[in-house]
Amino acid sequence: LAMLLLSIYGVFRTSRVQTWMAQKTAKYLSEELGTTVQVGGLDISWFLDIELQNIRITDKHYRNILKARSLRLDLGKLNRKNRFIGIYAISLHQGEINLVRQAADSAMNYSFIVDYFSPHDTTPADTTLKPWKLGISGIRLKDCSFSYNDELYQPISDGVDYNHLNINNLNLDIRKLAIAGDSITARLKTLSLKEKSGFVLTDLSAVFSVKPTQISANNLHILTPASHIKMNLSFSHSGFNAYNSFIDSVKMTGDFRETSLNLNDISYFAPEIKGMDNEIKIAGLVKGTVASLKSKNLQLALGKQTIFEGNVNMDGLPDITETFIHLKVKKFKTDYYDLANFKLPGYKNLEIPEAAKNAGIIGVTGYFTGFINDFVSSADFKTGLGTLKTDLSLKTISKNNIAYDGHLSL
Repeated sequence: LAMLLLSIYGVFRTSRVQTWMAQKTAKYLSEELGTTVQVGGLDISWFLDIELQNIRITDKHYRNILKARSLRLDLGKLNRKNRFIGIYAISLHQGEINLVRQAADSAMNYSFIVDYFSPHDTTPADTTLKPWKLGISGIRLKDCSFSYNDELYQPISDGVDYNHLNINNLNLDIRKLAIAGDSITARLKTLSLKEKSGFVLTDLSAVFSVKPTQISANNLHILTPASHIKMNLSFSHSGFNAYNSFIDSVKMTGDFRETSLNLNDISYFAPEIKGMDNEIKIAGLVKGTVASLKSKNLQLALGKQTIFEGNVNMDGLPDITETFIHLKVKKFKTDYYDLANFKLPGYKNLEIPEAAKNAGIIGVTGYFTGFINDFVSSADFKTGLGTLKTDLSLKTISKNNIAYDGHLSL
């Protein structure tokens, strides 16, 4: 009997038999679901690690939900007492994932699969039991693509369209992923991708936490062709729909260190600032929404001469000309050329009077309140022409015409 059992197990262990069984199962599921389920090959190791090859699952309209060269699961442990499921690793190679929210019924294109495998027992659940936890040591995507299309919304032309995402060249390595209830934690070792908007992510790593009202990333490193960011970052929101109105609805807290940020990278997520191709070095704590930002002890550097140290409150972004600004300037240094080369939305340059060239390096301490072309200041200016103490209001009438009212002392 033992020899017979070993022989049966040996036959079952052959890839040919496993593939035959997988294809029979796929055919059965295709008929049950009324769609296409295909498996080209199956290999189950001695340790019950599973690899599916050349798989394809379509929705009711025969559009691919999942298509991949290989899908591998390295199984871990099941602990019923502690209600824990462990998977060492899930790996997808040359995978294509396509999610669609359908206009006809507002349902996701995979919902019929979820419904099929959902339990139909109407007995009330025992609410005294703690929820099951899922632990995954690794998720790896190599040379993959991902798309999400919400047919209830029209596509937008500028920036990342959260309702119509299309991501290619997707490579991902996640470690120590844990899912408990509606919360997710993970260590993201690396992520790279290209989105149809043109945004390119060269590399991203962090320790992530995703909750219904907050997304946080500690020890965050982001590398793009134009930026290198090092920081701790969190986004607070009322719900994930808030990202459709990112500028006003998502509160950010960013603790920057050794960061070089090109503002044009932000324009993919806030298209209103497209054209602000300015590289800024940042250190300090920034809080608020894009429309209402606050920072204390902020340090900035721009161009060849410009540095800033102080406190900043800004209300009205991304339109810099309509933004109300309150500055406490501990230290500010710049010159005409850095200011004149600063790019505004629409690839326009900041207009600075030619007379400012004669001032050379400009150093400033004090307070400024108002708009960039209409403000009140109480500040000390040190320039190549001398020192100026001000308590005045200043308004730009035209490119070469500035009106002011107040007191000046040299």
